[in-house]
Amino acid sequence: MLQKRRMENLRFLGDLRLKTVHLKNNIEISANSLSFHGADRLCAYRGYLSITVEQHLYARHRVRLRFPFLPCVVQHGGNHHCYYYPIELLEICLPQLSPDSTN
Repeated sequence: MLQKRRMENLRFLGDLRLKTVHLKNNIEISANSLSFHGADRLCAYRGYLSITVEQHLYARHRVRLRFPFLPCVVQHGGNHHCYYYPIELLEICLPQLSPDSTN
């Protein structure tokens, strides 16, 4: 039952456009999935330096997470690379409506 609910949520998540709020030049991303672990347990840099996503965000951007245990949004990149974005550092982008649309 839990796996079925997770798959339904992931389908909904794939349609959303998200925007970062912690960068100097914020970017839009599309989410591919959610992580099982939070930023306090996920390894950054594919585990190369043995630091977590939470530690990376503080060292690189001076951002302290209020909820590091929440799952992260995962965006898949090239060559099996995954980008992890904590949920609290993202906002939902609303679709831009053209002035001539009368819906």
